[in-house]
Amino acid sequence: MASPEFIKPKLLINDVAVSRARDIANRVLAPSAGQNDKAGRYSPEAVESLGESGLLGLMLPVEVGGSGLGPRTFATVTATLAEADASVAMVYLMHVLGTATISTARPSAAPTVTPILREIAAGRICRHWPSVKPARAAISGRLCHARIGIVKACASAPRNRG
Repeated sequence: MASPEFIKPKLLINDVAVSRARDIANRVLAPSAGQNDKAGRYSPEAVESLGESGLLGLMLPVEVGGSGLGPRTFATVTATLAEADASVAMVYLMHVLGTATISTARPSAAPTVTPILREIAAGRICRHWPSVKPARAAISGRLCHARIGIVKACASAPRNRG
């Protein structure tokens, strides 16, 4: 369950993003990191907390519901998560970088990509990640195929030559 400070709006500034990451690290990740690692389980509570906090849309443009923050904040948030649970931080890193790749799609792919980015910024796309193994293992095939399908759709869209 989200802390009261995670209630809308999700537009974040650096200090708020880092504070939310620290809260998640202390409240959700650290208490269960050792057990999750031994069990080979990825924390669904981590996914839920990251989604509710707005951190899944950290670097997405404001126009799609993200916070539009840059790599410095992303690095600090990721490091903060990694101090408590490196597996969660690695999956978060893959999520943000994959999302950044999707957000650079050709303008002609916007009708396909924009709704997906809005779902990611709202913290709903990543909710499929509880099936993800710890970071030292591969991401689940279903998630990879979904991302690959999005990237292929973006790559095959006609180029805007204007």
